[in-house]
Amino acid sequence: GTAEALQFETEDKMIQQQLDVIISAGERGSDMITDLLQSSSSRHNKEQAPYTDILPMIQSITELLRLQLPAQIKLNYEIDENLPHVKINITHLEQILLNLINNASHAIDGKGEITIDVHKYASATHFPNQEAIQITVSDNGCGISEQDLAHVTDNFWSTRKDEGGTGLGLAMVKRVVGNHQGKLDITSKEGLGTQIHVYLPAKYRDGIVYKNNIAVVPKKEAKQKRPASSVKADMLLPCTILLVDDQPDVLQVHKLLLQAMGHHVLPAFSAKEALQIFAEKRNAIQLLITDFKMPEMDGIDLSEALHQLKPDLPKLMITAYGETEKLQHAQRLNLTMVRKPSNYKKLSAAIQEIQSKNSDIFK
Repeated sequence: GTAEALQFETEDKMIQQQLDVIISAGERGSDMITDLLQSSSSRHNKEQAPYTDILPMIQSITELLRLQLPAQIKLNYEIDENLPHVKINITHLEQILLNLINNASHAIDGKGEITIDVHKYASATHFPNQEAIQITVSDNGCGISEQDLAHVTDNFWSTRKDEGGTGLGLAMVKRVVGNHQGKLDITSKEGLGTQIHVYLPAKYRDGIVYKNNIAVVPKKEAKQKRPASSVKADMLLPCTILLVDDQPDVLQVHKLLLQAMGHHVLPAFSAKEALQIFAEKRNAIQLLITDFKMPEMDGIDLSEALHQLKPDLPKLMITAYGETEKLQHAQRLNLTMVRKPSNYKKLSAAIQEIQSKNSDIFK
């Protein structure tokens, strides 16, 4: 959100592009966290991704991988000519590769070589009647002892707890691979390095030619990067918004984004303060935007209170995945929800939808 707000302060195209990198990385991180929260929910039904060309994904991810590694680490790529399509999305593929590269980086202690090898897998060992791909991440680091090798995919098991290791990296990889009906093999010898093999079922497709390990990819129309300042809000009607969040930095970012859309914003750091502002400016306020989790009185309680005072007041709730127990009242309270992290695009789209449904209020 801060990066988006900064985009309104500059016309420098290079700075806007650099801020786009920050925004894109934040959105990818958000997708990963949302996926973890969904996977931990008993109510979550895993969606099956369609068969997908993973080569553009790998290109995008490897650019990010190179940036996160120290300059002393050499990162090599070896990719087959004709890869089949795989049922996986970029968020899950990132989870696999980022965790494997992070582990390899620690294993070589900041200096050495890491190789990513992606090719067709034709052996009948794992998939006797189906094509597959094999993704191997190998390093020339310290290796893993035979005793430890049996535990490396256990949740919270780590040899690096004193250095901040969580013991969740390989456990996450195992979960993602298993959810995609894949297989995970790890081979390692102390002092000689580690090879982690990921096998994913696939189907054949005409391949992309690789020469000297450099991908020659048919050009597709690039996904347009948008600086936040380029998002059009022509359909939005300027209105007066009561904005509530107990986190000062989040409140400030949301205020800047809403002001950039042309709205007049009345900020409040708590539900109690919001009620005081509403008592003074009830007739002027056309929309409530509130966080859900707040001390003393949460967003649902605040919405209930304002619903009693002004039943037709539209309300927008900003909430994280999984906060569902009290949100069953949303429809009754004329409440629209936006999932965290909110950004210019999400907020403007939600406000536009609210205004289209409540045209008598937004005149």
